[in-house]
Amino acid sequence: MTRINRVPVLWFGMLAVAAMSGCGLLGISPPYQTEGTYSGSWNGSLSGGLDMDTACSARLSVFSDEPDTLFGRKINGSLTVFFSCSDLLDAIAEQGLPARITLDITGSSYSFDRFSFAGTYSGSKLTETVSFVGNGEDTDGDGMMDRVKGKLTIVMEQSGYRQITLSADWEASRVS
Repeated sequence: MTRINRVPVLWFGMLAVAAMSGCGLLGISPPYQTEGTYSGSWNGSLSGGLDMDTACSARLSVFSDEPDTLFGRKINGSLTVFFSCSDLLDAIAEQGLPARITLDITGSSYSFDRFSFAGTYSGSKLTETVSFVGNGEDTDGDGMMDRVKGKLTIVMEQSGYRQITLSADWEASRVS
């Protein structure tokens, strides 16, 4: 008589329940949801065609925040980064860059308050790539992320100009 080992069946069943309930396979769900709009300032350095330290603002809008089977939650949204601060106006005009860029982003929020996203825009004369890795925080205990802080990197490539890279610290708070 053959004995059936039920441990693998039980383990698979537990993983299926965890995945359906929004618990990521790589960790538990984050302690907050991220849907909303966040506004704040970045402070960093531009290199390449522009070599300078500067600061300006950025706005993140998270449109959807859904459970993900591998990570805690999958996010979709857009990031608008402004280069229209007074110390940048002459510099961006010389490089032919816009006063702001808006990119669609996708990312994840997962256990230990980690929050990350990335996005790319590619047109005939301009390519922009953004990445962000940081931490979110629910400051008032309502289950929604109230603040985000971390490292923002943007690479802009435009035909006829040198590549420009922004490496910045970015901190933002929920505005809606």
